[in-house]
Amino acid sequence: MFSSQKKKTIQIIKAICLDSNRLVACIRPANPNNQWTLPGGITYNGEGPADTLERTLKGLYDGELSIGSELCRTNLTQNGTRYRVTTYICYPTNIINHLPDGTELLWLSQADMANHVWSNIDQKAADRVMSPLFGESEYRTKKAIQEHALDAINLTLGEIDSDNTKNPNNKGYPGNVIEQVWFNHPADNISAPDFPEAGVELKVTPIDFKKTKTGEIEFKAGERLVLNIINYKNEEKSTFTTSSFWNKNKYIEIIQYLRRDVSKKKETEDKLRYKVKYANLLALEDINEPDFPQDNLIRLSDKHMVEIEEDWTRIHKLIKQGRANELTESMTRTLGTCTKGNSDYRFTVQSNGQQAKSRAYCFKQGFMTTLLQEYILKDTTLQSLIHDTKALTYKTTEEIILDYFNPYRGQTLNDIAKSFNLNWPLNKTPKNIVYLLVKRMLNINSPDTTADTDAGLNSMNVEEFSNDQIRIKTITLFHGAPKENFKVQGISDFFHLSSQHWEDSDLYKLLETQRFLLLVFDNNNNNSKDSNPSGIQFLGAKFWNVPEKDLNGMIKSVWEEDVSKIRNGVHLIYAGGKVHNNFVKESDERILHLRPDAAKSQYCPPYQIEYDDANGKHHKKTINNARQLPAPASWENRPSNHDMYTENYMTKQAWWLNQKYMFSQIEELLPKTA
Repeated sequence: MFSSQKKKTIQIIKAICLDSNRLVACIRPANPNNQWTLPGGITYNGEGPADTLERTLKGLYDGELSIGSELCRTNLTQNGTRYRVTTYICYPTNIINHLPDGTELLWLSQADMANHVWSNIDQKAADRVMSPLFGESEYRTKKAIQEHALDAINLTLGEIDSDNTKNPNNKGYPGNVIEQVWFNHPADNISAPDFPEAGVELKVTPIDFKKTKTGEIEFKAGERLVLNIINYKNEEKSTFTTSSFWNKNKYIEIIQYLRRDVSKKKETEDKLRYKVKYANLLALEDINEPDFPQDNLIRLSDKHMVEIEEDWTRIHKLIKQGRANELTESMTRTLGTCTKGNSDYRFTVQSNGQQAKSRAYCFKQGFMTTLLQEYILKDTTLQSLIHDTKALTYKTTEEIILDYFNPYRGQTLNDIAKSFNLNWPLNKTPKNIVYLLVKRMLNINSPDTTADTDAGLNSMNVEEFSNDQIRIKTITLFHGAPKENFKVQGISDFFHLSSQHWEDSDLYKLLETQRFLLLVFDNNNNNSKDSNPSGIQFLGAKFWNVPEKDLNGMIKSVWEEDVSKIRNGVHLIYAGGKVHNNFVKESDERILHLRPDAAKSQYCPPYQIEYDDANGKHHKKTINNARQLPAPASWENRPSNHDMYTENYMTKQAWWLNQKYMFSQIEELLPKTA
């Protein structure tokens, strides 16, 4: 019997390094009779193409090498050894004449390259570069890209892809149609911008809309804008302007399409009818094309630019400390770091050897709405809490906002009201007193509202709190001790919940992305239900998000456990005149728990009651405090009235963070005791 051992193929990665004049970095042979080659090298175990190129091309770039698309592949055998050569286009930032190992580089034009003999390994790539068609893109300037993008406005995706070359069932269908069909740009995942010669990245993103009570159409960003994947090892060495974020995204052609009317939640969508609405170039630094159409150029305010750099610095600090595993999107307000889909199995290694989830930079959804409303629709009705952008040179946005609250720490609601010349008769204190006082602390000119405290606070006409960039929540203690759980999300549909996985779940998306401003009060009255403002003290404010270790630790475990119970059948126990269940309890002290989200319990489908009021007027009312279960519940000691205590319905539920847990998050605001 004969045995044969499969020959190993050696992987080689080569580079066509193009400078701004389209000259190519080439290696001159030591002997004039020998053949010219391109820079690059053999791939070591565990290396990707980018790793090999960055290792072999040191000195040609700062921070992270800008790598473009794959140019070609070559398979060949020499002296019995098999080679696979893959060549990429790269865009160096430094033009040098020698690599660190002493190898001499010459920068040749296409015509000059034709005067030399090339090695077998590099011949195919050299032939491609020497072709008259190489690099003859019609989108070599920002203006050319912008003008073609504008031609797509008012076209539907179905009209653009009239030959049906792209699958509408694909999640990336809109981007594929614009990028691959409209711009004839191949699909890739490269570190260079999509149009490297113009330095422009192309992004396609949805707009959702609804009709307001006044009949106006309100537009909002449909989702965050996902940017480039972060290479933690490279990024930790970067500054803001040498970072991969800056190099990839300082010029973004943003094409926005109308996706859905959010008021029509159950309407079936036809992606072919999505219509291109806007096309603009977001420029984070000046452009050098005087003829670029200025009406389609977005230049951010100094305030927004500082906030982006502020967020990048916060992200970079964790990366530099080898703590990228602690990153969450909720840490920041404008520029975030997001996971992409169900990334449980996508991890990468930091410089310290510790694993962290693979993440991409992103512009958060709230900021994308601000971009749409303020810069494209020119809606400037929102008030900003940052009146002097110079203050951002020595304080963060959040520090400036907290400065509005700090003078009132330790004061009672009565004291704060008096400082604003607000007085109410005894026992006539308005229920929305907290809203009225916070509005004045922030010096906001929003109209007064009768909405409950949190709803009112989140409706204030404040740019920094708009579009869910920050959600304001109040926490009230009783004599310095916690007395209420922290509601984070209601569950509208048990079927929808049971179909989700953790990282695609509504709860994960909320807690992974949402940053909160917590306003903390202490009720020192004799009774916790006594709302006398002279006995309620303002302890202070704090920006907060759920830490990553809690989110993907105990919170995740509770979610998975309770959702499994809903999928397979909740266990219900009737005892003491009440229905109990087998969900994780607050007393289990596992941070998160489910509890009812209705004033009265119900275990049956909606039903109607009739009654007469005190004036004898007859009324009909629908009782709808329950939701259908995806699997029958199992009962213990079930009441005999099975029509009211069914197997298929249970009281609406919501996710709550335990009061003890939330107390631990704000305990620092309590007065220090001797």
